[in-house]
Amino acid sequence: MIYKKLIIVFILGLAVTGYFLHKFLISIEGNFALSLLRLNLWIGLLAILLHLAGHLIRSYKSGILINPIRKSTQTLLFKSLSIGFLFNTILPFRIGELIRAHLIGKNLFISRTVVFITILFERAVDGLILCLLSIAFIATSNSQLGIILGGILYQLIAFVFLASVLVFTLILLLYSQNKFLIGFIRKLSGIFNQKLRHKIRFISWSAIYGTNLVFKKSKMLRYLMLSVLMWGFYLGAIFLLLQITMPSFGYLKNALASVASYLSVSLPSGPAYLGSYHYFFSSIAGQLLPNSQDLFLISLLSWAVMVLPISLIGLFFLFYNKQDKRSRILNFFGTAKQTDTQKDQDPLHKLFRQSDVSAELENFLDAYFNHTEITHELNKLEMAGKVRLIKTFKGGSNAITALIWNGEKKCIRKFVLSQYEDKLKAQYDWIKQREEHPFLPKIIRETKDINTYSIDLEYQEEFIPFFDYVHSSSNKQNCKILEKVFRFVSEHIHTGDETAQVPADLAYYIESKIQNKLQDTIVINNDLRKLVTYPELLINGSSYRNYHEIIKLITQDTEIMQALSTCKKSHLHGDLTIDNIVVSGDNFILLDPNNENYISDPIVDYAKLFQSLHSGYEFLCNLVKVDVKENRVQFEENISSKYTELFAYLQDLLRKELSPERLKLVKFHEAVHFFRMLTYRARINPQTLPVFYAIGIRLLNEFYDEFKSST
Repeated sequence: MIYKKLIIVFILGLAVTGYFLHKFLISIEGNFALSLLRLNLWIGLLAILLHLAGHLIRSYKSGILINPIRKSTQTLLFKSLSIGFLFNTILPFRIGELIRAHLIGKNLFISRTVVFITILFERAVDGLILCLLSIAFIATSNSQLGIILGGILYQLIAFVFLASVLVFTLILLLYSQNKFLIGFIRKLSGIFNQKLRHKIRFISWSAIYGTNLVFKKSKMLRYLMLSVLMWGFYLGAIFLLLQITMPSFGYLKNALASVASYLSVSLPSGPAYLGSYHYFFSSIAGQLLPNSQDLFLISLLSWAVMVLPISLIGLFFLFYNKQDKRSRILNFFGTAKQTDTQKDQDPLHKLFRQSDVSAELENFLDAYFNHTEITHELNKLEMAGKVRLIKTFKGGSNAITALIWNGEKKCIRKFVLSQYEDKLKAQYDWIKQREEHPFLPKIIRETKDINTYSIDLEYQEEFIPFFDYVHSSSNKQNCKILEKVFRFVSEHIHTGDETAQVPADLAYYIESKIQNKLQDTIVINNDLRKLVTYPELLINGSSYRNYHEIIKLITQDTEIMQALSTCKKSHLHGDLTIDNIVVSGDNFILLDPNNENYISDPIVDYAKLFQSLHSGYEFLCNLVKVDVKENRVQFEENISSKYTELFAYLQDLLRKELSPERLKLVKFHEAVHFFRMLTYRARINPQTLPVFYAIGIRLLNEFYDEFKSST
C-alpha cells in the first residue's frame, strides 16, 4: 500500500519536474549535444560506478546508526536510500529524506522520527566534510584563486556549515535532554488538544530516547571512517569526469570544482534542481572556464552522474517490490536476513512500532515534560536498559508508580528520590509486617541506589482498577466489594480501641496538612495566591466563606476542636481512595498504604473513601478546564450515578460503625485530604489546581455548618 501511494506522488512530482526541466533546457543556448558525442563513454560509466559505490557505503554505514535500534539489511537500506534520492530529484526541499526515513521505519517497525534524526546526522557529517575539504583546497591554492572563487563559494560553505551546526546542536539538545528544549516542547504541545498534545510529546520523547540509544551504542569511529571513504568515491567520480573532460583545469582546480559540485547540489531546491545546481556550480566553475557551452556541459554531466543513476535505481525499486528477487540481487554485503519483527525478543522496546504504546505512557510523558525529577530518573533507567517501562499510574505524592518488566516478569515498581526514601521505606515495612493478609500487595524486593529508592510489588494481571470495575458492574456487586474492603480494614488494619484526647496532634495536623500546604502552594502559584485573598468564594454559583474566615471559625470553636481531638487511636491504611483498590471477581487488593497520619483515627481512612465517592476525586483528576475569574471558580462536576449509589451504601455502613457525633467529623478530614495534595497538584496540573482548593473550602464550610446545626 505504501508503494502505491508513493507511485502516485512520483507521477505528480514527475509531471511538475518535467515542466520545470523543459523550461530550463530550452533556455540554454548552444548545441552541447555535439560536445556529448566527444566524451569517452567508458570514463562516464566508471564515474557512475564510483558514485554508486559511494551510495552503497552510505547505505551500509546508515545501518551502524539504525542497528542499535533493530537489525536492518543492506537490501532495505539501499532500496530506501535510492527511493529517497529519486524523490529528492523530483520534489522540493529534499522531501525524499522523509520518505527514506518512512520506508525504513515502516519496514523495520521502528520510530520514523529517530530514523530521520540519523539521516539528519548523516547529512550534517556530509556537510562538515565538504566544508573542511573546501577550506583545505582553498588554503592550498594560490591566493589569487581564493579571491577569484570567493563570493558564491564562501556563501555555499557558510550555508552548509551553518546547516550542519544547527543539526548537531539539535541532536546535542536531544541527547542531553536540555531543560529549555523540554520546556519549549511542553509549552508548544500545551496549546493543542489532549490527543495532539500527547502525540507531540510521544514523538519528542522518542527522539530524545532514540538519540541516546543510537549515539551511545553506535560505533562512531567506524561510521566516520566510512564517511570519509564514501566521500573519496563521490569526489573521485566527479574528479575523474572533470579531469578527462577538461584536463586544462589542473588537479587542484578539478578537485576544488568536484567539492563545489556537491556544495551546489546540497541546497534544498527543486523540483528538477538542475537549474539551481547549474547556477551555483557555474558561478564557481565559471571563474575557471569562460566558455559557457563547455560550462553547461560540465554542469549537466556532473549533475547526471550524481542524480540520474541512483534515481533510476530508486525508480526500479518503486515499481518492482518482490522481496525474494531483490534480496538475491542486492544483498551485496552478505548481511543477515530481514528481521522478523513480529518475533522480536524485546516487545517493550520504546522505539519499536508493532503496536501503539503511546497511550500507556501518557502519565509518564506528562510528568517528564513537566520536569518531574523522579520521572527523569526512571527515564535514565529505561535508557540504560535496567527496566522496561510498560505504563505509569496516576499518583498524588513524590513517588511514581509504574508497571515494568524487570527482566523476568511484570511487576509494579514504586520509585522515589533518595530524599523521600523514608516515606516509601515506611510503606515497605508496613506491608512487610502484614504480608500474611491476602488483600495486600506482595513484596518482591526493595532496591536502593545513589539517586533513588524503589520497591517491587507482585503484579496480578487479572485485577483491574476499582474505578473501572464500579462502572462496569452492578450496584449489588459494587456494594459487595466495598463492604468486604470495609470489613477487612475494620478487623485487620484498624486495630486498637484506645480513645484519647490529642489536641497537640490535632493542632499540628491542621498546621502541617492545611496551613503549610496552602502556604507552600501559593508561593509557586500566583492564581491561588490571588484566590485566597477574597473573603468569599463562589464555587459553581454558590457562595462559601473563604479560607481565612472558615479556618478561623473552626479552630476557634472549642466544641469543634474538642470533638476533632477525641480520637480512637489505631493503625491506618492511610489512602483508601478508589484509585488505590484493584479488584478481580470477589477479591481485592489495597494498594499504596500511607501511614503518615498525625491523627491515627479510622475516620481518616473513611474520609479517603469520601474523597472519592462523595467529592469525585477520580473525576476531578481528569478535568482539563476550569474557569477562574476574581473569586469565582466554575468547573464541571460529573460524578457518575454509580459513585452516587456506592456513596449511599458507604454512609449506611458508617452509620452502623460510627456514632452520629463521630460520623459528622469525616467531612473535615475529607477537606484535609484535598488541602494536603495542593502542592502536588500545583506541580502536575496547575491549570486545575483551583478546583482542588475550591473543593477543600466547600467541604470545610459544609462540615462547619452541619456540625453547628446539629448541636
